[in-house]
Amino acid sequence: MQSEANKYLKVLKGVILNDKLDFVISTIDKYFSEYPRQITSAVRDKASQLRIIIEDANYEHIPVPFIQGDADKKDDNGDYVWLYAWRALLDKGYKINPPCIAIYQNRIINPSTHILGTAFDIGAEDGKALDTVAGIINYIMATEKNLIYSYCAEAVNHCFHVNIKD
Repeated sequence: MQSEANKYLKVLKGVILNDKLDFVISTIDKYFSEYPRQITSAVRDKASQLRIIIEDANYEHIPVPFIQGDADKKDDNGDYVWLYAWRALLDKGYKINPPCIAIYQNRIINPSTHILGTAFDIGAEDGKALDTVAGIINYIMATEKNLIYSYCAEAVNHCFHVNIKD
C-alpha cells in the first residue's frame, strides 16, 4: 500500500483500506505536513458499523439488546434490533450512519459510505483541530479536484468523515 510511506497522514494499525482509499490518502499526505493527523477508520462491513454503534451506546448507557452480528436481524415488529440504540445516539448528537438503510425523524438514512469503501476518517479533537483540518480539506478539494467528494465534521466522534470521488 502506498500510504504505508506516509509521513504526516498516518493510517492507524487495523484500519482497512482498498486501492482507491489508499491512493487518495497517499496523495493528500503532503497537505498535512504542518498538522500531522491519523486515519482512524476506513473500509467497514455491516458488523463493524454495528460494533461502533454498540461501543457508543455502551458509552452513553443506552440499552444494547443485540450483538455485532445482528445487522440484518429484525424484531417481532419488523424493525432492526439496533434501531432504538442507533436513534438514541443520533438524538445525542452522534453522526453515525446505520449498517442498513433506516429511518430517523421521517428521513431515510443510507448505510455508511465506509461500507461502500468510499470513505475514511481523519482524527481531530474539538475546537482548533476541527477548524484546522476543515481548512486543510477545503484546500485539498480546491487543489486536487478529483479526490474528495465531500466531508463532514463529527465533533462527538473526534474526526472528519471524508467521502472520496468514485
